[in-house]
This record gives sequence, C-alpha cells and structure tokens, in this order.
Amino acid sequence: MITVANLSKVQRAEWETTTVRAVMVTAERVITVTSDVLALETMRLMQEHDVYRLPVIDDERLVGLLTRGDVLRRS
Repeated sequence: MITVANLSKVQRAEWETTTVRAVMVTAERVITVTSDVLALETMRLMQEHDVYRLPVIDDERLVGLLTRGDVLRRS
C-alpha cells in the first residue's frame, strides 16, 4: 500500500529513481478490517495507528477501502 504521506517523504530529486517498493507499506504491516467490524472500532484503529485509510478484507480478498471521512460522514 502506498499513500501520499509515503510519497511526500521522497525528495523531488529522487522521484525518477525511487521505486514504489522503496516507499510502500508492505502487506504484512498494513492494518486491515473486515466488513463486519464496528465503525467505532475502525476509528480507534485509525487513531491508534495514525492512518487515514483501512483496507477492508473479506475471505482474503480486498472488498473496499474505508477512510476517516467515510466514517465521520456516516456518524
């Protein structure tokens, strides 16, 4: 997974030589949720891990991407 925050850590002079692999968060380190997790829990996870998006995984398959804005709009 790669975010704007990851990319912003790369100096402009290094853009042409920096690979996605060098700045991405590996699958093992990505915090995920399943579609049956409560909204309150997703906000706690986002806050605890200082992330703004959580991939939603069901049956080992990506089924969506939940953002803080999504949760706040539904509150």
